[in-house]
Amino acid sequence: MKTYKPVDPFPAVLNKQQASKFLGCGRATLDKWIKEYDDFPVAVIGGSYRFTKSDLEQWVKSRSQKHSH
Repeated sequence: MKTYKPVDPFPAVLNKQQASKFLGCGRATLDKWIKEYDDFPVAVIGGSYRFTKSDLEQWVKSRSQKHSH
């Protein structure tokens, strides 16, 4: 019997479009968060914005913990 793993549609490193889909927000919201939050996990490489899934997940988790108290 084969075991199937769910397929993750997102690569480990995301561009802006992929990051906004991953976070469930629009591009305008993503741009706002990049400007508004100094701790937003983004790298600019050759003028292109890049995000790692793990850093985004950690950032969302840290934001939800700050606002749940």
